[in-house]
Amino acid sequence: MFLPLSLQRTLAEFAAQEPLVAVWRQVPDVPEDADAEACDVLAPRFTAWCNSHGFAAWTVMAQDFPHPLTDYHYWTSVRASQDAWVRVDWTARQFHNLEYPRNPAHADLPCPLLWIGAEHPVLGLAGTSRVTRVTCDA
Repeated sequence: MFLPLSLQRTLAEFAAQEPLVAVWRQVPDVPEDADAEACDVLAPRFTAWCNSHGFAAWTVMAQDFPHPLTDYHYWTSVRASQDAWVRVDWTARQFHNLEYPRNPAHADLPCPLLWIGAEHPVLGLAGTSRVTRVTCDA
């Protein structure tokens, strides 16, 4: 996937300054409570970061997935170009802990997980979703 250099920089700068990213990059090799602040915290923070750095960005809260690993999940949708919105999920590795038996492939997901399109690569297409624009630190 092609990402504009400015978006690549924005991802790197956010990751460097946000302590939760370091935690999520180590999942599943973290203590149980280390990943307590999850998608509902990190996605709005990244949305606010993107908006403050000149990108149009929205936080998506989605639910009713065909693969019910979770009741809901949050990620950020960032306008990468006039024609493309990139989805950014900093906490996708959590799905490693939500399947039985555990799926080792989910422990190896990139952090962040990036994709284009409406369908989440792990969860599938949400039955319902809500978007919000976050313009201040969350």
